[in-house]
Amino acid sequence: MKNHGKLLYFSTVNVFDDNLECPHYEDDCVNSVSEYGRFKICCENQLRKTMGNQVIIIRIPFVYGRNSPRICQIREGCKTGLLDVYTNLLCNYVTDVQIAEYVEWIIREKKEGYSA
Repeated sequence: MKNHGKLLYFSTVNVFDDNLECPHYEDDCVNSVSEYGRFKICCENQLRKTMGNQVIIIRIPFVYGRNSPRICQIREGCKTGLLDVYTNLLCNYVTDVQIAEYVEWIIREKKEGYSA
């Protein structure tokens, strides 16, 4: 990019969906069994190849907003006393507000590369 700008690319933790038994970290090798995860890996690789440090890859998990369907379901379940609970479930999530805070921090601190 001629103007030295940055591109923030929102990818997904699906790039690690080959192994759901443990948490994954950004320096782990990506490997996906899903078509979507493989597509995102391809996009990340192409962007890195084309843009180098001018692309910032942000891999996000489930995103919950204040009135997202899952949050509304949890609120309703708490009110009625009927809430599905899953044991032994490893699940990462982030809120829409947290994503905005991360993006603001990346811009303010002039971060490079990829972030979670």
